[in-house]
Amino acid sequence: MQETKLPKIIFIVGSASAGKTTLAKIIKKKLPFYNLISDLDELKRLIELERISGNKKTRIKPLVSGGFDIIDPNIWDEVLIATACRIDLKKFYIFEFARGIDQNYLRTLRLKKHQVYDHCFDIILSVLPEIGNKNMLIIHVFSEFKARLHRNERKRQNNEHFVAKKVMQEIYSEDIFHFVSTITENIGYLNQQNKILVFSIDNSKELLPQEIKKYLDNQTQAVLKYYNIAHSKKEVKWI
Repeated sequence: MQETKLPKIIFIVGSASAGKTTLAKIIKKKLPFYNLISDLDELKRLIELERISGNKKTRIKPLVSGGFDIIDPNIWDEVLIATACRIDLKKFYIFEFARGIDQNYLRTLRLKKHQVYDHCFDIILSVLPEIGNKNMLIIHVFSEFKARLHRNERKRQNNEHFVAKKVMQEIYSEDIFHFVSTITENIGYLNQQNKILVFSIDNSKELLPQEIKKYLDNQTQAVLKYYNIAHSKKEVKWI
């Protein structure tokens, strides 16, 4: 496979427990030269730094019930910038992040909830102007809230990273990613200014783990073929 036929960065976005990490691992298995990165890693690093520093004026508050509470809304953008700054322009990346409805964040930046991801990608493009829209692809993983609640609870029971139920209900009950659809409702681009290609995957069904992997595997082939045709008019050859 010629790497130049694929996007430099594949962004995987969506609400908590939509299936982003599962999809990222599937793509990584098919395309092993991609590097997995997530702003969650940077957020965990900040939490640990605050714990070590012992600063009483904490900006992130870990919750006993799991997850964390963001006290300073500016952290959302800080972790995104820090993650984008880790990117080596010579390499390929799968970049995973999620955003919900943080009222403090919306008020601080004077944003409507449907503008949050537009703002996030404005930040990323400002950090990585050399890459450009055509070398990026956004995969939006959508899942109904009920299905996400079930998955989140399974993560808690399996001692995996999960989000506190209160945070799920207050921050992540709604998927706020919006894009301009074109040929079909699941295909399009981010917005008029940043025409990054978008492919939306509905992952709402409650399937067995192997069925979910098979479904997302098929979706992965479809989304990368879509990118390939849109930009190079050539077929993707899988390894």
